[in-house]
Amino acid sequence: MQKLEINLENCYGIKHLSEGFEFIDQKKTVVIYAANGVMKTSFARTFNRISEGKDPEEKIWGKSSKYEINVYQTPDGGGVGIDAENIYVIEPYVKGYKTKDEVASTLLVDAKKKEEYDTISKDILDKKKALISQLQGTSGVPKSKIEGRILADFGKSNFFDFLVEEATVQKHELFEDVKYNEVFNPDIEAFLTNPDVISGINEYIKRYNKVLEDIPYYEKGVFNPTKASNVAQTLKTEKFFDVGNSVQLKDQDPIFESEVLINKLADAEASIINDGELKKIRELLKNKKSTKEFEELLEKTPGLLKELEATQLGNFKKVLWRTHLDKSRETITALLEFYKASKKRLLEIEEEAAKQEGAWHEVVHEFRNRFPAMPFELHIEDQPSAVLGKNSPHIVLKFASESEPDPKFIERSELDAMRVLSQGEERALYLLNILFEVKSRKQSHQEQLFIVDDIADSFDYKNKYAIIEYLEDNSKEMGIYQIILTHNFDFFRTINSRILSTPFVAQRDKSGVITFLKNDSTKTLIDPFTQWRATINMELKIMIAAIPFARNITQYKDGNDEKYLFLTHLLHHKEQAGSVPKTTEISLGELEKVYQDILKNIEFKGVTKTDKVITILLRIAAEISTKGNSIELILEDKIILAMAIRLMAENYMIKEIAETIDFKGTQTRRLFNKFCKKFQAGKENEIKILERVNIMTPESIHLNSFMYEPILDMSIEELVMK
Repeated sequence: MQKLEINLENCYGIKHLSEGFEFIDQKKTVVIYAANGVMKTSFARTFNRISEGKDPEEKIWGKSSKYEINVYQTPDGGGVGIDAENIYVIEPYVKGYKTKDEVASTLLVDAKKKEEYDTISKDILDKKKALISQLQGTSGVPKSKIEGRILADFGKSNFFDFLVEEATVQKHELFEDVKYNEVFNPDIEAFLTNPDVISGINEYIKRYNKVLEDIPYYEKGVFNPTKASNVAQTLKTEKFFDVGNSVQLKDQDPIFESEVLINKLADAEASIINDGELKKIRELLKNKKSTKEFEELLEKTPGLLKELEATQLGNFKKVLWRTHLDKSRETITALLEFYKASKKRLLEIEEEAAKQEGAWHEVVHEFRNRFPAMPFELHIEDQPSAVLGKNSPHIVLKFASESEPDPKFIERSELDAMRVLSQGEERALYLLNILFEVKSRKQSHQEQLFIVDDIADSFDYKNKYAIIEYLEDNSKEMGIYQIILTHNFDFFRTINSRILSTPFVAQRDKSGVITFLKNDSTKTLIDPFTQWRATINMELKIMIAAIPFARNITQYKDGNDEKYLFLTHLLHHKEQAGSVPKTTEISLGELEKVYQDILKNIEFKGVTKTDKVITILLRIAAEISTKGNSIELILEDKIILAMAIRLMAENYMIKEIAETIDFKGTQTRRLFNKFCKKFQAGKENEIKILERVNIMTPESIHLNSFMYEPILDMSIEELVMK
């Protein structure tokens, strides 16, 4: 590819954009700086939409979108449309790469297949959750333990495979009202595994039922000796008989004393526990609440005892589970239909992932080398799939601490729940997926266009430079072409200094049309001081715009000396201070002398040196504000406007306050506070305008490590403030 021609109309806020990007002389990377709100996100969204095989849209205004993107292999050849699959948009950060809920799917597939895998898996697991909830109601077993109990009782390893096998097994109607946890809980299982219980309990139940039949005030399944004993004990505790109350059992004389009632009931039970073995069983049954409930269950379910005698307990567990499962037959049928229909696709994706495992090891190794400052290490380990049960490679994080001898492995899904990673670390994990996607595309042996949308945004400088190195490596790959978008001017300058690239600066006019500065214009913007050094002695704009720059230089060299105070008088409205003239009296000739002390070989030419600097500054600012070309990104114009705005604002506030002013440091803000205090009522509109001045100009006109980025981000429209 030697040229990419792009024509966009009404695409996500871009009214019109027409540009050709050339990839020649080994420059296969284009870097576009776009201030906030100009076109960066809209441009990336447009290409992302096209990469999905869809047309861009204009959602805000509802206009019809048009686009044409052509690739030229030779300068003179004809262009052909770009294929959607050859476009890859690298977004700043996409949270969708994180695993969610119970879905711990393999990360070792490309993004689209991973999303498909996770969606299918989540749908299956949601249907499984519905089944588990139903089984909790019929079995009495807590949700969290149901799957584990079933698999243990049937000796299986995968819940879905178990359901497939059990789909045709019939229920055991005799026990449809028996809950699993009524028979199989720690107390009952301990009772039933006693070697003497099963053989002795049969005789016990026979005698027990005989008592219930012979004694009129007992009835099987309704009121038994245990309940009667509890009633008698409660009446005694509550002193029921002490106030003359009495109890009359069916077909018996009234009873007026608690001891008489207790003894009468004990005599009725005596026939049950005449021998030691039956007494032992009786005591075991009366020991805990759950065993008492089991005694009642034996009363209500005559066939239960025979089942416990005839089968091993393990077999009876299966009988009860099958009874519960049959009650959820419709839910199981729907789940299995969906599972069978989806399993084939899940297996296909996992097979593709297995083929890519080698590439993933390479990517993980590259990630470790590029981002060594992370508080964790990335590893690939085999883990069972939540749906298919088979082992699949997963990304895990290994955390280590000097105070902890053993490193800890934590799954991504667990980390999401714990929320232990910083935003920067989560973004780094997102980059891991980007690295793999890029590697896969490099191996396709087809030309690839990467649209890189501020991928380094919000990273610290160490990781930001690691990303720049990665982008530089990509720029050297055969068949890889990059358009890097950023609203960070420092990143823009750094990219262009490190990567063999072509810089563009996006501009947007009032109607939404996008144009670009390029070639010499962008070189001047990236390195303005080369031009300034060459023209500072003859260009009035540069003479004036260099004032804050020169003030910073002398401050760095000599501190807040007289030269620094002199230049400060040109940035703030000041009265004379010693040998430093008042702001309105400083001439170009005096400015020249100060520059000669700070900079080398400065001699102003073609100007009247007696002219006042402030007069020239305000005249040039007025010319800039009325020339009507608000889309130009000319640094000196913006600095001059910002200087003029602040000086005019200070002059206005000083006149209105009408007091002697002698502020040192942060003068504009102190004047504003004093102005607001004096005119908080009556000058509301003026206060709003002055507030904008404070927001826009204080630090913007000073040299900083970002090379005037804040003021570059502002449009001329904002600074003119009509």
